[in-house]
Amino acid sequence: MTDEVLGVDIGSVIISKTWNHGFLPPLENAFSVLKRLKNERFKGNVFIVSQQQPSMSTVVLLWLWYHNFYKATGIKTNDIHFCRRRIDKAGICKKLGITHFIDDRSEVLAYLHDVQIKNLYLFEPKGNYVETELNRHILPFVKQIVSWKEIEKELLG
Repeated sequence: MTDEVLGVDIGSVIISKTWNHGFLPPLENAFSVLKRLKNERFKGNVFIVSQQQPSMSTVVLLWLWYHNFYKATGIKTNDIHFCRRRIDKAGICKKLGITHFIDDRSEVLAYLHDVQIKNLYLFEPKGNYVETELNRHILPFVKQIVSWKEIEKELLG
């Protein structure tokens, strides 16, 4: 059996989409669960794969640094991969050998399903009803989850 490898999106999966006193906080339990997943299930094989325009990549990296993401999760800066288009996540994931992926966009999960990634998790699916309806064909192949505690239960038991 090959090693399991986890890929995770950033926006609305790790970084909250809800403003709190002028900034976007991390989602509850995201850092602690990522650390457990990295150490216990995926044996260090955890990557961040995010669609960001070049101007926003630096902002995201600064956000991660500011919130002590690297220390809190054990994920290294070299394990963070950015691409310009959502469809490009599929190629990155294939290259990295991703076996499990968590994203808030059903569109992205459809691209990943097309490249044979079997363990797909749609995070907080209630957030984008129109997109989810457009990608309804992918729903039988994904597990819909609503929190990091649910991810923890699903992937760590």
